[in-house]
Amino acid sequence: MTTRTNASVAGNLSKIIVVGAGPSGLLLSILLAKHGINVELLEATERLDEQPRAAHYASPAVYELRRAGVIDDVIESGFKPTSACWRKANGEIIAGMRFDVVPDDPERMVVLPLDRLGNGDVTQPVLRKVQERH
Repeated sequence: MTTRTNASVAGNLSKIIVVGAGPSGLLLSILLAKHGINVELLEATERLDEQPRAAHYASPAVYELRRAGVIDDVIESGFKPTSACWRKANGEIIAGMRFDVVPDDPERMVVLPLDRLGNGDVTQPVLRKVQERH
């Protein structure tokens, strides 16, 4: 998979190659494109990983997704959990926490599995929006 932005050249950089379309690679590509840097995003696989990793975006990630201008798209496709817990293999709860105690927190956790950014398709709607804008 190769995804290129239509961004103009910024400064002395003619192109940045980002290897890996995981959460960090996608976010870095978006942020670079927002700054007018031409980005080529390389991924070894035809589809994004469907394993449930990188599904929960905590406050620092939500901040960066907002800075990248894509948090509304992520929230629209995902959800904001009201609580979470950790369990033993037998189902017994070890610990838990509530996220809705501050309901209007703009940096509240968002859940969206990585492969749902583009429904498993390599042309992610979020990245495509950045390509169209920059």
